[in-house]
Amino acid sequence: MRKTLLFLLILTGASGILFSYFTLLTDWVNTYFIDMNSHNYLKAVLESAVLLMYIYSGIKFFNRHVGSMR
Repeated sequence: MRKTLLFLLILTGASGILFSYFTLLTDWVNTYFIDMNSHNYLKAVLESAVLLMYIYSGIKFFNRHVGSMR
């Protein structure tokens, strides 16, 4: 029962994080192609770097915490 609850919590958290990531990615694409980032390259590079760090951190967290449950 305890492993099932832990699995459901991890699944819910991962779904929330994935939803947040795709929301951020959609916002970045809309901002870059529609708004001001087409002329402000520094802001575009910084936002891209933040998204890449977010992805890297998520993969490291997943491997460290969820990968050890196997």
